[in-house]
Amino acid sequence: MEKMSEKRTNEVGKELNNAGYWCINSDIENIYEMLKNNLAVRFAEEGNVIPNFETRFSSDEFEKTALEESLKVELNLKEIQISPLELQIAYKLYLGSEKDLEDGLHLYRLFEKNIKEEKLENYAKKLEVGDELNELREA
Repeated sequence: MEKMSEKRTNEVGKELNNAGYWCINSDIENIYEMLKNNLAVRFAEEGNVIPNFETRFSSDEFEKTALEESLKVELNLKEIQISPLELQIAYKLYLGSEKDLEDGLHLYRLFEKNIKEEKLENYAKKLEVGDELNELREA
């Protein structure tokens, strides 16, 4: 998420808490300190640990792009924002585990008609995964 002041971060923590979520790895009052120190905080619905979501302040060009160029997606009649497909695919190639490569291929095939190839190539170049992108296209 974008960087916020300590006051705003605490407000978000309280909003999550009031909505029925708890912070798994910190007290709500301490999440700003963790985020400020580039540590992630995890939230789950009260009484549960899984599923959970991780959040932290954006720290590099790609994370900032993910926020600035996010896509709106409808899920269970609610709207969420996700990072650009092209960035997700290139980043999966960058991570490089077998699972990540499978995920990247799945995203590529599923959204092939919606992918902006020039944008994908640009991310692949920045992440130095051009060869992996070519292999993905041939798979």
